Amino acid sequence: MRLEQGLSQERPGGICGLHRNCIGTIERAERIPSIVVANKIVQAFGLSLSDLFLKKREGG
Repeated sequence: MRLEQGLSQERPGGICGLHRNCIGTIERAERIPSIVVANKIVQAFGLSLSDLFLKKREGG
């Protein structure tokens, strides 16, 4: 999502209150976010968790 929108790791991290390193470790699957953190991240993109799962299911 972040790369599709041309955003740095700082931008969504700053919006949801997470450090860019946290965003990076989640993107690289080195860390699994809690449901609360995952929700904060998708909200930074104007989405809901259900939107994220639907997008993944549809192959996005």
